[in-house]
Amino acid sequence: MKVVKTKSYSTKTFIQNSDALLEVFKIYSEEIPVLRDSTSNSNKSYVTSFISQYILYTREEVLKSPKYSKRQKQLAKYASPLIFQLAKLLIGNKLVWINNNITSTPLYNAKWDLYDINRLSKSISSLYPRSILIYKSIEPITNPELFHKFESENYIPLLGRQVYIFDPKTSKYKKKRSYQMDKKLAEKQNRFYWTTLDLNNDRDIKRVLLLYRKLYLDKHSKYNPIYTSTFLTRGFGGFRLRFEVLKEKETDNIVAVQGIHETEKVINTSFIGYDQTLPQQLGLYRLMNYELMRQAIEKEKILNMSSGAGDFKLKRGGVASFEYQMIYQKNLSSFQRKLWKYLARTLNKTAKQQMLELKV
Repeated sequence: MKVVKTKSYSTKTFIQNSDALLEVFKIYSEEIPVLRDSTSNSNKSYVTSFISQYILYTREEVLKSPKYSKRQKQLAKYASPLIFQLAKLLIGNKLVWINNNITSTPLYNAKWDLYDINRLSKSISSLYPRSILIYKSIEPITNPELFHKFESENYIPLLGRQVYIFDPKTSKYKKKRSYQMDKKLAEKQNRFYWTTLDLNNDRDIKRVLLLYRKLYLDKHSKYNPIYTSTFLTRGFGGFRLRFEVLKEKETDNIVAVQGIHETEKVINTSFIGYDQTLPQQLGLYRLMNYELMRQAIEKEKILNMSSGAGDFKLKRGGVASFEYQMIYQKNLSSFQRKLWKYLARTLNKTAKQQMLELKV
């Protein structure tokens, strides 16, 4: 299997709080983004850093959220710094993410079902000697064949985020009161309209970046990616999100944005923002979610609703699922293999049920 490198980027071009190497490889006619992780202090975005995702982001969430017990908060406060230092020593700069498109939810198109995964891993491993290879965010509902392929080939499934999946084929959403209310809101409101973001309009670019940052960074976590205008306008390789904005009719002011990614089977957004200064009664978040659901229903595609706001998504027909990072075993030492398997078992036993209960 021939894998050819076509482009290389510093992730800082696209994410301010990221310091990693992003390389694009071509396999047959497809492009695959591969990211070399970095344990440097400037690589803080969880979409490019294993340590930020599994230690720093988790620690921050536990300490800030009222959902967690006093004992859990103490563990996060005092044990996390030690775990952080151990992880830096064990991982070093040898962790490589495959299909990491520097968003929270990279999708896998139908061609992945046809790939010989072991041959691909072997080819990529030869380009990153003695590295730990991880396929990012494999989810079993949206990619069942691919997920089972990794399982049958004995990749180590490391539990990732809890996400919510909406499949319009089930039709259960039609009976959900919250969905019907959102539909009614979208059809009756006449203050806003959806349109495509003008990527040549600097003012609009600044506006959507501001809305995104106020939601993801100011309200949630400093470990979320701080995207640059280059990520919006150019993307990398052949990858770019499709940005849709909700505008006020009278002023043409942007009040909400979502960056959409689609494959033949799945649609999702890893970039959203809305004007939090406007009255909650306007239902901006509801309008955004409904628009994604409407597109999924119309196109007969599964909607990956991503993580967070579990109650909200369950009430609209979403079902809980989990992403897994699939770790290639064959180039690991015996010690590394035991370590990753232990971590995978521990997360599966302790974190999975808790995430289901907390609906994070």
